[in-house]
Amino acid sequence: MVVGSVGSNSGIFTSGTISISTLTGDLSVSQNINTQNTSTSALILNAGQSTAAGVSTGGNINFSGGASITLGTNGRASLYSGSISGSTGLTAIVGSGSKSFSI
Repeated sequence: MVVGSVGSNSGIFTSGTISISTLTGDLSVSQNINTQNTSTSALILNAGQSTAAGVSTGGNINFSGGASITLGTNGRASLYSGSISGSTGLTAIVGSGSKSFSI
C-alpha cells in the first residue's frame, strides 16, 4: 500500500483520526500525513497487521521523498513495523533506540 498522490491530491490531511494498515507486506509513505487530531490515537500506521508480533518479515513502514507526519497538539502516532532495520526512513521520523516509540 502506498500513501502518495492521485491526480492533484497529495498525501492525507484531516482533522480526524487516521488508521492505515496492510494485512501483509510493506506500507510506503511518499507524501505527508497530517491530522489536527489531538487524541492518543490520532494516527496509526500498521505494516503487516496479520503477522505475529516479533516477526520482522511481515511488513515494514518505508518513508521516502521527504514525507513527514504532523499531529495536533499532544496527538500521538503509533507506528507498527516489522523491524527498524528493514524499514526506510523510519528512524528519521521517530528516532532509534528501543522497540517502543511514541511521537
